[in-house]
Amino acid sequence: MKRSHAPSAQYEHKKIRLDLPEVIEINVEEEKGKKGRKKAPMPVVNHLLKYQIKKETTSNESSSTSNESSGEVIIKEETKKGKNSRMNPDSDPLYFLIKYKNTQKTEEDDGLGILQVSYDSAVIQSMEGRQIGRTGLTRSNEDDDEKREFQKVFIKKKEVYFQEDFGMNIGNKWIKIILSVSEEEYKNGSIFLKTDSIIQKKKEEKKEKKKLMLAAARRPKGFQVPVKGMEKAARLTKPLHNPLAPNSLVLYTPVDMTGENRIHVVVDPILSAKLRPHQREGVKFVFDCLLGFRGGFKGNGCILADDMGLGKSIQAITILWTLLKQGPKGEPTAKKAVIVAPCSLVGNWCKELKKWLGDGINTVAIGESTKTGRAKLSELEFGPADVLIISYDQLRIYCEDVCKISSIGLVICDEGHRLKNAEIKTTKAVSMIPTPRRVILSGTPIQNDLTEFYAMVNFVNPGLLKNVATFKNVYDAPIVASRSPEATEEERKIGRERSAELSRLTGQFILRRTAIVNTQYLPPKVEYVVFCKLTDLQKSIYRHLIKEAKDSCFASASGALPLITTLKKLSNCAELVYLPDKEAPTEVDKSVLSLFPKEWNPKVFQPQYSSKLLFVDRLLTKIRDSKSGDKVVIISNYTQTLEVLAIMCKTRGYAYFQLDGSTPNAKRQQLVDLYNDPKRPEFAFLLSSKAGGVGLNLIGGNHLVLFDADWNPANDAQSMARVWREGQKKVVSIYRTFTTGTIEEKIFQRQLTKQALSTSITEGDSENSPAFDTKDLKDIFNYREDTICDTHDMLSCKCAPSARIPKHKRDTLSINELNSWQHVFEMDKLKDPKVAAACQDIVSFVFVNDKGPADKNKKSNENVNKQLTTTTTTTATTPTNSPPQSSSSSKSSSNKQTKKKYESDSSDDDGYNSEDFSSDESYQSDDD
Repeated sequence: MKRSHAPSAQYEHKKIRLDLPEVIEINVEEEKGKKGRKKAPMPVVNHLLKYQIKKETTSNESSSTSNESSGEVIIKEETKKGKNSRMNPDSDPLYFLIKYKNTQKTEEDDGLGILQVSYDSAVIQSMEGRQIGRTGLTRSNEDDDEKREFQKVFIKKKEVYFQEDFGMNIGNKWIKIILSVSEEEYKNGSIFLKTDSIIQKKKEEKKEKKKLMLAAARRPKGFQVPVKGMEKAARLTKPLHNPLAPNSLVLYTPVDMTGENRIHVVVDPILSAKLRPHQREGVKFVFDCLLGFRGGFKGNGCILADDMGLGKSIQAITILWTLLKQGPKGEPTAKKAVIVAPCSLVGNWCKELKKWLGDGINTVAIGESTKTGRAKLSELEFGPADVLIISYDQLRIYCEDVCKISSIGLVICDEGHRLKNAEIKTTKAVSMIPTPRRVILSGTPIQNDLTEFYAMVNFVNPGLLKNVATFKNVYDAPIVASRSPEATEEERKIGRERSAELSRLTGQFILRRTAIVNTQYLPPKVEYVVFCKLTDLQKSIYRHLIKEAKDSCFASASGALPLITTLKKLSNCAELVYLPDKEAPTEVDKSVLSLFPKEWNPKVFQPQYSSKLLFVDRLLTKIRDSKSGDKVVIISNYTQTLEVLAIMCKTRGYAYFQLDGSTPNAKRQQLVDLYNDPKRPEFAFLLSSKAGGVGLNLIGGNHLVLFDADWNPANDAQSMARVWREGQKKVVSIYRTFTTGTIEEKIFQRQLTKQALSTSITEGDSENSPAFDTKDLKDIFNYREDTICDTHDMLSCKCAPSARIPKHKRDTLSINELNSWQHVFEMDKLKDPKVAAACQDIVSFVFVNDKGPADKNKKSNENVNKQLTTTTTTTATTPTNSPPQSSSSSKSSSNKQTKKKYESDSSDDDGYNSEDFSSDESYQSDDD
């Protein structure tokens, strides 16, 4: 028999694990034969009888048996004495980590929890944050201590003690206090996440105190069974690149040259010479996360959440190349790597790897369905291929085959916000790839709510935020509740602390830089938010649809969604709701058709019936007439809208490209390359946001029109980032079009709310907490004809005539960012004559931002400087306490500085020359 199988060894192992009492040896009485004669001793001894737990017998043993049979657990009463700290009715609560057990033996109600003790009550919370028990407390002021520091506490006339290692009954729960918890740990939620480490530390302390029996039965620590033929892999004896070379980027410097990690890790100088300062910081951050050098969290994953256009792709390529060739131990950190990207970006990744690494890396790509998929995977597993580039769709198909490749040491997920749902097949497939080193590239890590953010965090570092139920109760619910206008001061305080703690936890492996970084490398950008008045035809149809919403056909929840879609299409152009050939038309469809005028002709371009279409038609005419060589990109969510815009281009004689869901994947990149060629005649690029709103570089155009809005602000942000990115040489103009007082304004306001939630978590700005009450969504179907801009009314700004909005509604939507923009309701005051001419008679209001992306840290820096010094200071990046300037002088000064910086960057000799900015081969193309 093996020693590990001996009853004594098994009992000792079980005793250590379950904290059982010491062994009580039981003497087996010798049986006597006939006439009192002793029998000969039995040759076989049952050792199991010698290792039993001594059972405590009580006078009511029979009743105990009956209780156990009925499902109840008998808990031994607490006999030792303790002391309770004195509390007053206004004293702060005390918190304890406890172990609880349901005395009714319900399986789902045993485990760890938090005990909150106030003056007159005690509440038990599970580790998921929900209340599972409560009892009242009675306190006595009579006590024996002279200093009156303690007092007696009773639960149903039975004295209890709230100290470590004390137990008590609360309702149908028996609890035992493990240790006390500070108020800060409870309010910021950290106790719910680091419980395991606390319990483990407690167990280790107990193990040190115990004297273990039968030590010889255990295998000595540190013993390893030798494996025949094991040989150490060849390792580098010196760094692959010189760490002392000028401008070298050293990712790891050994501390102990005699230890295991004794080799410098240095980025290839060809790549490091091209990296900008923020990109060098990003590469170092990602490297430390992947190799576990940052500390503070368990895991080897990270999220690179830089804004679109900051070069996430080149940072990822640098990390990929470094880990495939180097490591602190002198051997490659990853033998193989996988890049997962949307189908439309697989070819772009192949192009980028070829551009930066040349023939030094072998790649295989699976973007679309192919018969050679498994052959390509075999090339990765057994052949010379280093990197697999695969689309999310194809990964679901080849998931099992990819997971069999044990040499994969790194996975990079481009557009990683697609993993926002842990239950979908895509997320499950990527999670099965056998490596803990996971990187997500996403410019929009939080899109709609915090549960999507949790899914991404749980992918890169599984278990860090516990399960989804715990996350919802500890972080999601308190943060959302604190943002409600009806929230109490205590709820706001807890929400701010939970938000700050969540930002601190995730900030250890999430790196985000905003577009403000790019202002010194790219030409200026001007943004317009244009609110167009509905035409008479659109108004009559809109009123009719709102009226029909009250009827039975739209009374149900299933009928509201088609109405929202119909209203959005109507806001785009009236053609989208003219459906005479629709199969089985409803009564609403028939009634809408009756509202169109007799001269209506759907086969002819008629912009006079749709205000947004008329604005875009005028704008393109003015841009074309300027003969500046500018090009236009128009993006819409609906292919039907693109078809109407295509008719416009044909009618006006504009050469154009159109990319939508029907465009083959193999042809999409070809269309982009042709459009970016300045010699090509194509004036417009019509793009579907669903098919090509992410990852594409359309730097050939410098005017972008976002024709309609999406409920998800991340989709719009991705779309607007297609032209203002690396390689752009001209001033960029962004136009967002909305219809005044309609559902589109509600969508825009909802976007601002979601963006503020993202900022509060990813950028640590817990004060940036606008809220949008669900009650305000009830008026989503209301059409406000009495306003020039419903969004401007929410600002309570007096610069323009506005309808009176109640204060409680203004408070529910804090959109203060728009206060810093220019507010224009008289179109003649617009500085760009092309825009002013396009807006005449059809536009009611315009927000203009010609200052570029806002610096989130500027305001906080100014506040800090005001506290530290009263001296006026001026810096190159953040002017603080500077004397006030007029808007025109400030603008011209800013533009001059930006232009000067841009021109100097274009002529430097450090890799940023004019060739790097060429339209067909840009310095770097970020795959956002």
